[in-house]
Amino acid sequence: MSPGSLRGRAGEGQQGRQGDRVESRSFRDVVGHFPTGVVVVTSADQASGAMHGVTVNAFSSLSLDPVLALVCVSRDSQSHDFLTTRPAFVVNILARRQIALAERFAGRAPLVSAEFAGVPFVPGIDGAPVLGGCVAWIECRRVATYPGGDHTILIGEVVDARLGDDDDPLVFFTGDYTSLTWG
Repeated sequence: MSPGSLRGRAGEGQQGRQGDRVESRSFRDVVGHFPTGVVVVTSADQASGAMHGVTVNAFSSLSLDPVLALVCVSRDSQSHDFLTTRPAFVVNILARRQIALAERFAGRAPLVSAEFAGVPFVPGIDGAPVLGGCVAWIECRRVATYPGGDHTILIGEVVDARLGDDDDPLVFFTGDYTSLTWG
């Protein structure tokens, strides 16, 4: 496809625009066509024993030297203030069979008495929960937070990264969960 044909297609109808800006719903629809993994970001307060987690799909490696990762946490999340102020967090990369866990930490599953009740986990190096059954997990120490519109960008230096036993990741695409098809 030539750049000209792409521009022509992109400009047709001008749907989803407000003046010089793209409407948030249109933007969400477009970026929804970019498949992402699904992670639960967890953290703990060692003094009080409190733990929180939230499902996100805005996660990325950031740097290899130093080794850094970033996650974007919605400012509307009940766990936002807790997660963005703790010194450490874990990025738990979910397996395909963990849809219920993704829904639970997204706040869409039936409520339970405690956020982590019945969820298998072990404390990580800095005490943040490492969830059982994940494809992988990345333990981080917070080095910076930045405002990012309706989200906070949380950057962590990676202190440990490991693979789990399951190698079939949960994927989010066009507003729904799916998985990779190998072969």
